[in-house]
Amino acid sequence: MVDVSKEVESTVKDGSGFSDMNGAEQAYRKMQTDVATFQTQHAQGTQEYKDYVSGVAAGLEKAGTLPALSVFWAQDTLHRLPAGQHGLKSADIQFAADAAKVDPNLALSSALATGLQSKYDQLKGANIDLDPATDAEMDMITPADLVQARKFGTAEASLLSCQGQVTGLTGERDTLTKANGDLANQVTGLTGERDTLTKANGDLANQVTGLTGERDTLNKDNNALQAEKTQLLAQRDKEDSERRQEHQQATIAEITKKAQLQAGNGEGYWHLASRLLNTDGHKHKNNEIVSVMKHLQDINHNRALLKGEAVQVMSVEEMNKALAESMKVYDERESKRRSP
Repeated sequence: MVDVSKEVESTVKDGSGFSDMNGAEQAYRKMQTDVATFQTQHAQGTQEYKDYVSGVAAGLEKAGTLPALSVFWAQDTLHRLPAGQHGLKSADIQFAADAAKVDPNLALSSALATGLQSKYDQLKGANIDLDPATDAEMDMITPADLVQARKFGTAEASLLSCQGQVTGLTGERDTLTKANGDLANQVTGLTGERDTLTKANGDLANQVTGLTGERDTLNKDNNALQAEKTQLLAQRDKEDSERRQEHQQATIAEITKKAQLQAGNGEGYWHLASRLLNTDGHKHKNNEIVSVMKHLQDINHNRALLKGEAVQVMSVEEMNKALAESMKVYDERESKRRSP
């Protein structure tokens, strides 16, 4: 007869104890292998399988590693999406998170989906995925988002792992405290077992010393993680600044191109004004053409036009305004992407 609790303990151990996203992926793959192996011996639908997956889900939640592991659950899920679906929407993840309410066999995948929900807003904005129709960030988690999440997720995964270790140490501390209380009561009531209890207390003292050393190591690791996080944030800010400069230069080039119109043979300001207005596909009245013509004459100081000459159709003020509006849209989009 299988000992489900031991199998659960082994799988939870395989799915914990990592310090970076590479370790998290290895832990996830090993955990999935454990589940597949157990399933060959106890198929879905059996009480053993239901107890096993629900126990693993509860153990990983207690260890605090579900959010990090959920990134790779999302990666596997994206690979199974039907053609034409480019990412995981909030509704897709909610459906998976609720699946265990209907089918207890899905307790582990539901727990991973729930872990992903806590990171949804952060992950969907990890990479700029623009909808071609609206030019807005797509409200879904895409493969590109997961790539960026792995790039910047080392510190987070390390902290999650440390939190899991701290949880374990806290449990050991409570166990030791209870054991000390039990030993004290036995010493009071059983004088003949005094020597045995003294030795047990010595063993407990050694364990407390070991826990103190582990605590100091955890503090040191946390300090290192904070330093690494600061470095990653500085790198992110540098990359954001470089992307903004690239966007600004591209926008300037585009506006500069739109700000000029090449004069044809024998064309004057009237012809150029007509050409500019006709780009929208509608007919325009003479007074509209005259208004645009006067604007072009003002910009170009009413100088004579030559065939093939590039004529300025936007003033410096208009070009600067167009650049400012484009950069405002870019900055608002970046601010939204970086918001938690």
